[in-house]
Amino acid sequence: MVKFIMVGFLSSVLMLTGYELVVQASSSVTFTIADKFEPEIEYTIDNQDVNAHFIIKNKSGHPFTFHFDTHQQFDYILFDEQGKIVQQYSKIMTFSKIPTETPVKPGGSLHYEVTLDDLPAGKYRMLFILMAKELQVKESISFEVS
Repeated sequence: MVKFIMVGFLSSVLMLTGYELVVQASSSVTFTIADKFEPEIEYTIDNQDVNAHFIIKNKSGHPFTFHFDTHQQFDYILFDEQGKIVQQYSKIMTFSKIPTETPVKPGGSLHYEVTLDDLPAGKYRMLFILMAKELQVKESISFEVS
């Protein structure tokens, strides 16, 4: 079973300049978004169930809105010890084709929860990916189920 929760806030204006995506938060402030968002994963293991919490923090002092092509806002890929894909969220779920957006206030964050039930014993690596048009934030964790 897979579960997820998403939380977020507010908005801003985007500009694409050359190869660097920048945000214009006001007429006089510009910053590179890749430097202002920090991914983090917290997780717990209870027997053979893994609960992962993917967090993307807005470290800037400005609101920002992430835009998504569909209702899918994140993906994860679970790899076994040999690097073989065990599970991929986008392969087991279907999403509405309606574009979505998620605002994040200054100092705020996006939160996504994933529960993986009954994993066989072994070593795993889980890669989380934010699927936003502006920035695909990636973070991974490695863990062992005994």
